[in-house]
Amino acid sequence: MIKAVILAGGKGTRFWPLSRQKRPKQFLPLGNSKEQSLLMLTAERLSSLVKPEDIIIVTGADYTSQVKEQLPEAQVLAEPVGRNTAASIGLAAIYARKSDPEAVLVVVPSDHLIRNESLLIESLNRAIAAASNGDALLTLGLTPHSPHTGYGYIKKGPMYEDGVFRVDKFCEKPNLATAIEFVESSEYLWNSGMFVFSASTFLKAMEDQMPQHMEILSVIEAQIGTPLEERTIAENFSSFSPVSVDYGIMEKANNCCVVPVDNLGWSDIGSWEAWGAELPADPHNNRLFTPEPIVIDSSNTIVYSDRPVALVGIDDLIIADSGDALLICKKDRAQDVKDVVEELSRRKKTDLI
Repeated sequence: MIKAVILAGGKGTRFWPLSRQKRPKQFLPLGNSKEQSLLMLTAERLSSLVKPEDIIIVTGADYTSQVKEQLPEAQVLAEPVGRNTAASIGLAAIYARKSDPEAVLVVVPSDHLIRNESLLIESLNRAIAAASNGDALLTLGLTPHSPHTGYGYIKKGPMYEDGVFRVDKFCEKPNLATAIEFVESSEYLWNSGMFVFSASTFLKAMEDQMPQHMEILSVIEAQIGTPLEERTIAENFSSFSPVSVDYGIMEKANNCCVVPVDNLGWSDIGSWEAWGAELPADPHNNRLFTPEPIVIDSSNTIVYSDRPVALVGIDDLIIADSGDALLICKKDRAQDVKDVVEELSRRKKTDLI
């Protein structure tokens, strides 16, 4: 059985003021549809792999009602507190193994955009076949087309099977000079954050690499399907250390493999700048998501607003209007929008975060 695991617990602080604690970006229509959220688009692109009831959404307890509203047939696992992706995937893995000891997991973030969906499914199927036939922990690695310093990289090792390579090493987000070297080499790929492995293989890796996590998961697993299930999760989940699956498992395991993918049309939509890059550009490279915009002597600017916006003599800015708050930011400072949320939190402006 294939289970799709969608990780939907992020806060999306770089998308302030639209993304808020009560409704973060994965629940917003920031993709190529005004009717469907990023989460809904993620589930839809996996529909040829799994039935709706074979989708597991791991999210924060505060977001379960939004998930059920948008994807009513999916299984929802609610985390009492956020403890990063190793705990999230581990939780999904014990539930999948409970329903089928041979379950294979396709793990994806809830807030990415992918234009070439048929290539995604082809690549995931290749990874599923490798995971089903052996004990590999697989990830999709994307051919880099620019020296991006905001992504982790994967160095390919020798071939594992047709279209699949062993991982030589995982590389943290590099500086620009190193990123240029990576791009000029044919050995490095962007780490997409998409994984494929059997539930049992992943949990064995967790037992080896993160035994304290596995001890907690074993306590929870023993109560699945009993009256104590929810209480056991509530009482034990905060004991997980907040560790990513990359750092806790993938970087340390010796059975990691990568499926290289080229021209997937992928974006992690990690900032307003990344989001704007997915919009059509006008002749002056403005990316405008606003009704009836007026543009005079302006260029390289991104706008999000439900209201008409006029630009006069504006260059290289991000303007995002949520109705109750307005962001104006230089494009090259897009990653720093999260600092606004931190400042609002410090000021106890809970209505704006």
